[in-house]
Amino acid sequence: MSTASSRTELPLQPQQPPTQTPGPVKISKAIQGIYSAFLRQTDLSPSPEINAIFSELVELCIQPYDVQCVAAILNDRRVAKLSAHLRRICSTGEFKLESYWAEKIVQGKNQSETEKLLLSFPYYSNYVDLARLEISALAAAHPKPIKTMCFIGSGPMPMTSLCFSRQLSPAPRIHNIDCDPDAIAVSSKLCKNLGTKNMTFQLGNAAEIKDFSAYDVVFLAGLVGDCKETKMHILSKVVSRCRPSGLVVLRSAHGLRKLLYQEIDVGSLPQFGLEVLLVVHPWDHVVNSVVVCRVLAKEKARL
Repeated sequence: MSTASSRTELPLQPQQPPTQTPGPVKISKAIQGIYSAFLRQTDLSPSPEINAIFSELVELCIQPYDVQCVAAILNDRRVAKLSAHLRRICSTGEFKLESYWAEKIVQGKNQSETEKLLLSFPYYSNYVDLARLEISALAAAHPKPIKTMCFIGSGPMPMTSLCFSRQLSPAPRIHNIDCDPDAIAVSSKLCKNLGTKNMTFQLGNAAEIKDFSAYDVVFLAGLVGDCKETKMHILSKVVSRCRPSGLVVLRSAHGLRKLLYQEIDVGSLPQFGLEVLLVVHPWDHVVNSVVVCRVLAKEKARL
């Protein structure tokens, strides 16, 4: 038996102060500073300065803050006043980034070079991880093979469609829709140059397309609709033209990520004829939350 006198005493180690998360006031000021930096820009196309501002904003927004901190920041009257415009800035910047890279990638002289250029896209791995998250969410909510898919708001770089094609076997037939003619032109060329055989493209406004009943899954991209009202209007039109029991996947945001993308009010979705099956909020570098819904039969939707 050891006695007190025979114990080996460990030397005291200097205590390292715990890493402190910046308080809501400091974070609010940082957001305002980033917003001001954007306002000083004349063009949101990719450049070292624009890239640095966006990187700072994203890094700030994806940190894990507690609920009280997030509420204090988002309810700060100065942050609340700029948030809608900041999301529009992010939307414009993302579109310009994708346009820049899509035009660069289609310059590849052959399929192999085009593939290398695609893999050099700075956010390629982010899209791969987001698609993996969405595929897992779909499998959990509806464990049946996806044969047909429609992606609304596919943009200049249909990365989600490409990732689903590469991660699912057999690859589903994917129809991509966007309201921007340049986006459709460059994205269809990009996929052709990659040798992609399972995709089709359509220029159009999703709210005006008459039928989505052919698809197992309909995706609504995070950038569809420049405000909550527009997004919900498009969603209501799309859902009314989907087949009962079909799936609708929405991209949302939580925490400070709501400064980057419009949050989906999950509680409002049943009034659009949707049954919410699953909501996934990532806490890593993936920004978007995933909302998986089932389209209700019209009789059930009215209840």
